[in-house]
Amino acid sequence: MIGSIAVRETGHMDGKMRGALWWITAVTAAASIWVIFRVLLGFGDGRYEGGELSLLTVAVPLGSAALLRRDSARRSAPPAFLDDASPYVRQVAAEGDAFEVALLPLVWGFAAGAAITVLTATPDMRLVAATVAVIVGLIAAFITADGRRDRAESERLRRYVTRVRGHGERSVGEVVGVDFTGEWNYGYPRLRVTARFAAPSGARTVTGDLRTEPAAAPILEGTVLVWHLGDGDRSEILLEPDPDSIRDPGAAARYAPPSGS
Repeated sequence: MIGSIAVRETGHMDGKMRGALWWITAVTAAASIWVIFRVLLGFGDGRYEGGELSLLTVAVPLGSAALLRRDSARRSAPPAFLDDASPYVRQVAAEGDAFEVALLPLVWGFAAGAAITVLTATPDMRLVAATVAVIVGLIAAFITADGRRDRAESERLRRYVTRVRGHGERSVGEVVGVDFTGEWNYGYPRLRVTARFAAPSGARTVTGDLRTEPAAAPILEGTVLVWHLGDGDRSEILLEPDPDSIRDPGAAARYAPPSGS
C-alpha cells in the first residue's frame, strides 16, 4: 500500500516474506483457538489438559502478528521532503495501518479455528463453537471492509499531499477567516481556513482544510503556510500552520479533542 509514497529503506521484509508471515499468523491463530476450545470446553479425547498448552499456542500467532506490525511500522517513514511538515501531514503521508495489518490474520485465523472446531466438537459444544465462529467472522469482515475504505481515503490524501507538497511552491498567507468544523482527525481539529497570499499572477484568496495541534490553530490576522501548484487553484493547495505566526492563547482549550477522538 505504498502507492506514490517513497519510503526510506529500513530493512523491512519483502512481499513474499510478509505474505508467508501473514499465513503463519492466520494458521497458528486457527490452531490456537482449536486447542483453547479443547482445553476450556472439555471435549475431545482428554489429551489436552490444563491451560499451559493453550497459552503457548496463542503466543505463536501473537508473536508473528507483532513481527507484522513492527515491519509495517518500519514502512511508515514519510518522504524526506516532508521532514519539516506539520505532524498531521506527516501522519497522512505515512502508512497508518500497522495495527490493522497485524490484526487481520489474527481475527480471520480465530474465526477459521472456531469453524473447524465445530466439526470436531461434541454435540453440546457445537453451538458454542459456531457462535464464536460467526461473531469473530463478522468482526473480521467488518475490519476488512472498514480497512479498505480507510486505505482508499488515506491513499487519496497521500497522493494529494505528496503532489502539492513535493512539486508546489510555498507562500505565507494572511488568515482572513477561520471556521471550526467540529471534527477531529487523529486528535487534530479540522478547521476551514481562508487565507490571502501572493501567487505568481497576483494576490489570491483560497479556502481549505487545515488540521494541526489545538494550540497551533490559526487565528485571524495570523499567518499560515500555503503550498500551491501554479496560481493555487482550490484543488491544488495545501494549508499548514506557520510556526512564526501569532497564536491564540485560548486555542488549546477551545479545540481540545473529546475523549476517544
